[in-house]
Amino acid sequence: MMAVYLALLICPFIAIAITIPFVIFQYKKTKIINVIRCANFYLMIFFTLCAYFMTMLPFPAIKDVEKLKGPFIQLIPFYCFYDFFKNSGLVISDWKTVVPAFSGGIMLGIVFNVLMLVPSGFFLRRLYKFRKREMILVGFLISLIFEFTQLSGLFGIYPNPYRIFDLDDLIQNTFGFFLGGELTHVWRFFKQPSHIEVRQGGEVSFRRRLVADIIDQGILNSIVLLFVYLSKRNIAFFALHPIKSFPLYFELIMILNFILAVITFASNGRTLGMYLMGLRLKDIRGGKAAMWQCATRALVYAIYINLPLLIGFFIKLSMDRHIVVSILCMIISAELVFSYVYFTLMLSLHIVTHGEKLLYEKMSRTHLSLEAETVIRNRQKVLYRGKLLDFNIEVGANEIYELLQNIGLHEEDCRTIELMAEDALLTWMNNGLKGHVFTVQIDKRLSRETLLMCVHGPYVPAESDENSIMKVITGEILPFETYYTGGINVFAVDID
Repeated sequence: MMAVYLALLICPFIAIAITIPFVIFQYKKTKIINVIRCANFYLMIFFTLCAYFMTMLPFPAIKDVEKLKGPFIQLIPFYCFYDFFKNSGLVISDWKTVVPAFSGGIMLGIVFNVLMLVPSGFFLRRLYKFRKREMILVGFLISLIFEFTQLSGLFGIYPNPYRIFDLDDLIQNTFGFFLGGELTHVWRFFKQPSHIEVRQGGEVSFRRRLVADIIDQGILNSIVLLFVYLSKRNIAFFALHPIKSFPLYFELIMILNFILAVITFASNGRTLGMYLMGLRLKDIRGGKAAMWQCATRALVYAIYINLPLLIGFFIKLSMDRHIVVSILCMIISAELVFSYVYFTLMLSLHIVTHGEKLLYEKMSRTHLSLEAETVIRNRQKVLYRGKLLDFNIEVGANEIYELLQNIGLHEEDCRTIELMAEDALLTWMNNGLKGHVFTVQIDKRLSRETLLMCVHGPYVPAESDENSIMKVITGEILPFETYYTGGINVFAVDID
């Protein structure tokens, strides 16, 4: 705890010293001091410094470090899990050992290594809106600095390293930093909404999707149970040899989900669950989903819902006495655990924000749409509504410009977004959507405040040749995107 106390005592003053140049730079750039942005920068520096100091403190005596004899490097990935199962005292068959094992030092070390950089990732993502790959890279570099400081003996002050360069620490710190960035989505949801917050219409609700999946997967699991019941000898064999039986069960699940994909393709995107819920699976462009898309979606979804069983299977295999087999299976199980945590987080964001694309939809380039024709609807205020005609497009673009000015956006950015929006509306009008209704609304469901324009109808791309990236006069990079969901073309540009 002395390391924690020293970090909390020293870091506030260092963070203030680093924040002051940032405040000056912001004032020179925008002529205002954004208190919220400066506070985010300060907290990011503060928590990062606290984590850095806690990896270095307390400092040992130099004479004690001279006596240390290696090893100083641990380069086996996920070795901490093997160490946990070997030295924590956990016995799978004895539930009384579970609480002491998971509250012991090994597991607490893993948990706090992950949590240590969560605040830093959260505030950095709020400041700079980094993408997922950029967050992973920044988190890795910060963790690498921590570990190199230890390996270098505090940059040569000590004759030897006084702590171990541990690859597991690098992985855990990086994952925690990335996880903190993802939590910005949840923060945006709980932030107090404004009076113009809206929700894009034509979406497939999570409840409707969940009921359809329960119906389809319930039928598949009933077939599995029937298969097991009709093969009574398999029940006894599974009880005696669960590890040998599991691959057969997993293979059967995947085969049944592939058959479900064939049915989905043959029925033009409808399973029984989707039919009962009034849904249809479509290509991202609104056309019929191809066979490879149906298969990819079904198999990735099947793997996700069976990941806990797969993780347990590899954890059981990791208890093999052969060290190579044990470490290999432990690495696989640890990667599956991280994947499951990430996928579950994405699913939670989909429930909370109603907007995050799910993994199996991203990989298969598909989306669920409502079977019945729907109009663009909203649950709160629509800022502008009109038909795709020349006059309405001009008026709508001007409304967007005035709205952005009232929000306080830079004038050049307002003009640029107005031109981008007008270009998208003209593209839709000139490609078969003339006369269709379009709406302009502000959306705050995600981690960024977003301007949305929605037009009901078939998919019409409205992206630039530079992958939807446009450089404005001020030198800033202003991204926008178009996508198709629930039978609606959407143009989205970040304004926060």
